[in-house]
Amino acid sequence: MTLRALAVLFLAAAAAHASSSSTIVLDEAAGRLWVVHPRLDVLAVLDARTGERLAELRMDAGPRAVALDRTGRRALVACERGGSVVSIDTASLEVVGRATGLARPCGIVASPDAPEGYGARGGGAAV
Repeated sequence: MTLRALAVLFLAAAAAHASSSSTIVLDEAAGRLWVVHPRLDVLAVLDARTGERLAELRMDAGPRAVALDRTGRRALVACERGGSVVSIDTASLEVVGRATGLARPCGIVASPDAPEGYGARGGGAAV
């Protein structure tokens, strides 16, 4: 396994200095990196081979984690401060849905054998 350092610079207009690291998911089949930035409220999608930015999508407040569903067709982003989970179509790189009114989702994982996902709630031990 070869590791390579990659600096992800976010293009959001309200750029601020990062105070924490972002969650990163590698989709090996598609050759893409999915990176959330909690302070800028964005999700960046990069070509894993070249580092080229393919998209930068505005998320709800405080995106904390990103996961791919079992089919690789959807990326799910847990937005803690926004109380939501945002669903992105991985082919079109567009937001296709969101679940709102959630209690501070800070982590998410897609079920390997069902169409749903599971989230962890910030500030507590609930799933």
